[in-house]
Amino acid sequence: MCRSVTDAALLLNFISGPDPRDEATLHQPGIVPDYMKALDKNALKGTRLGVPRTFIRDMKTIEERFNKSLDVFRALGAEIVDPADFPDAEELRTSKAEELVFDVDLKVDINKYISELVDVPTGVKTLADLIEFNKTHADLELPPPFYADQSQYVSPKLMQCAFTEDIQIHQIGSYTSR
Repeated sequence: MCRSVTDAALLLNFISGPDPRDEATLHQPGIVPDYMKALDKNALKGTRLGVPRTFIRDMKTIEERFNKSLDVFRALGAEIVDPADFPDAEELRTSKAEELVFDVDLKVDINKYISELVDVPTGVKTLADLIEFNKTHADLELPPPFYADQSQYVSPKLMQCAFTEDIQIHQIGSYTSR
């Protein structure tokens, strides 16, 4: 999305604030800060940043770039604590609870989002329509190698989820207590 922190601050200035169609944003403070005013080249001096190595994927390219970014932070005055793993890191890494919450929220929220669109040239009105549209137009909508399937939308767990808040909470509670 951005090439620099300045770009990110500028982008935040435009997208921050409440959106009447996004309940999560309605609970933000009334005054949106000017993120451009917060830019300070000396902001990292004396700051300690921890690196939770347990959560870094086992991919050379990502790890190499990540490590280079740590050098940038060091050059800007930050102290890097590496590794900085915490006691329950392995449990969090192997737990599927976060994935379940994400899956249920995605299915509920995407249907809500699509249903509130004013004009949809594709005719998509539900997640099921979106999945079918993607299949029909796979050459355009599912370019390999990154989006070669729709497993995020059609996972067995996701398809079994009930879609009322009470049942979601019950299923999530049952899933996390196992």
